[in-house]
Amino acid sequence: MMNRRTKRIGPIAIFALAAATMAAGCHASTPESNVDTAPYRALAHDPRAMSDKLFVLGEYRIGMRERALADIVFQRTPDPELKEMAKVVRDGHQAGVERLRTIAAELEVTLPTRIAPDEQASIEAIGSLPPEQLVRVFLIRQRAMHAWDIAIFADYADVVVNDSLKRYVRETMIPLRQHADQIIRLANAKGIDGGFVTVGGRS
Repeated sequence: MMNRRTKRIGPIAIFALAAATMAAGCHASTPESNVDTAPYRALAHDPRAMSDKLFVLGEYRIGMRERALADIVFQRTPDPELKEMAKVVRDGHQAGVERLRTIAAELEVTLPTRIAPDEQASIEAIGSLPPEQLVRVFLIRQRAMHAWDIAIFADYADVVVNDSLKRYVRETMIPLRQHADQIIRLANAKGIDGGFVTVGGRS
């Protein structure tokens, strides 16, 4: 059953995933961005199970980015509650990217070896915020990211092709919802009101 603090505002299509992955691959043509978009260009030459491959590639990029941010927050925040939440997020994404590496190998997907330079710069900028701002920015960001992932994972479970990826999507829904609840409770305790909104996101 949908968490009572979670709102649904209509169905989501796989176009949302496509838009996100396309946006990630459409940086300006520079030496750095060419490295970042190479895995997406490679998919065009091997379209088998394209939607599964895009899902793995997109989620892997998100996992690398959010794991890095959570680690910076864990290292820099003096707030023990935020430090614990950052550890939960970091460890969750670490487990996720490790499973996605195995699935990517099965699908013959080339994964990026590093975070995109613009995303890395953004992570470092957030990590340099004063403690009181860091708490707010990190929790609001995590609330939004978990709303996104719950919606995408719930809807994608119906169309995934690869069996390993299907298991990963279904099994990941449980910790995603648990972490979302933890984030909402901590955010509310820190004076950040509200739950989160998902688009689609069936339970």
